[in-house]
Amino acid sequence: MRIIVFSAAVVWLALFSSSPAGAEPFTIELDLNGRHIEGSPLVWSNSNVHLLARDGSLFEFRPQEAKNFRKLGAGFRSYSQGEMRAELIREFGRGFDVTGTGHYLVVHPTGQRNKWATRFEELYRSFVHYFTARGFRPDSPQFPLVAIVFPSHRDFLRYVNRNGTKLPSGALGYYTPVSNRILLYDVTPDADEDDSNWQTNAETIIHEAAHQSACPFG
Repeated sequence: MRIIVFSAAVVWLALFSSSPAGAEPFTIELDLNGRHIEGSPLVWSNSNVHLLARDGSLFEFRPQEAKNFRKLGAGFRSYSQGEMRAELIREFGRGFDVTGTGHYLVVHPTGQRNKWATRFEELYRSFVHYFTARGFRPDSPQFPLVAIVFPSHRDFLRYVNRNGTKLPSGALGYYTPVSNRILLYDVTPDADEDDSNWQTNAETIIHEAAHQSACPFG
């Protein structure tokens, strides 16, 4: 086993250690825990790798955990909105639609486009306007911004638990830079979108979208 581990680390360094600090990014592909990933290494050594994937998610792993890794070429680009939309449709499937706006891809319960997508996009534009008016120029997102809206608390918790995420009791939603996604659930699934109870949803969106918009990999 020690020989296998050492060999994996040596191969990794032989492939990727030739790029000096500050060099142009490059793209690799690999298999990690049964998942095929394309991305750009941010930091790497013979014991640890930080990889930025083309969907904006971050991976940290040991070189020996990666299989079938190779360089694809110089440069790095994110998935297009169309490519990411197709992946989200495959991931969430029946019962959900994926709506694209100028900057967002919002996964939401079927038929609820008007309830969610426009609100996320308007919030992002307000965020940019606020800082631009004060002399700051936020960069455009490198990746399409993704928000996942579950129809119920039960569905939300099922997804969270399946992914091993630890949340405080009573959490209505969260943003994680590891996946570069906002996840929340509709606290008023039977309410009209103009109902005063919608304010709880709106506050959750505002809080988590502010984190996502400010993320350097957003």
